[in-house]
Amino acid sequence: MTMDGVNPAAKTIPEALFMLYQMTFAVITVALVAGSVADRMRFSAYLLFSIGWFTCVYVPLAHWIWGGGFLGTVGVLDFAGGLVVHLSAGTGGLVAAKVIGRRLGYGTENLSPFDLPLAIRTIGRSNDRSAAMTAPGFVAFESSTYKTPSRSATVSSR
Repeated sequence: MTMDGVNPAAKTIPEALFMLYQMTFAVITVALVAGSVADRMRFSAYLLFSIGWFTCVYVPLAHWIWGGGFLGTVGVLDFAGGLVVHLSAGTGGLVAAKVIGRRLGYGTENLSPFDLPLAIRTIGRSNDRSAAMTAPGFVAFESSTYKTPSRSATVSSR
């Protein structure tokens, strides 16, 4: 990879930018799993788990579907990262939560937010920022999924 190299999957942008674009999906996927193991394991254990899960689950699945692997060649379609990101994160989080067990203090301690008014006040603000940042990325991702209109593009937009 060079600074002016071009990836065959994204011929109109530099390869380094395409790599960063793909890494955002990887980071988001690991962050989704974090919600399932919160208060269940130490942060250092979570970092080790994340490295192992990313290497053994996310990377192969992303290659199988997006990278020209066998699932992509047999016709598996992944709209907006639903299989690679959401299904793998949900399954990984569920399995991790079942293996680890209940949250520390569950049923014996009050696990509600420590400052409820602050939590409620920030919901609207964070959602506005999240929507403002997520919407352009989602539109760009969806528009780059299909180079030319096809039956699949028509069905997926409904």
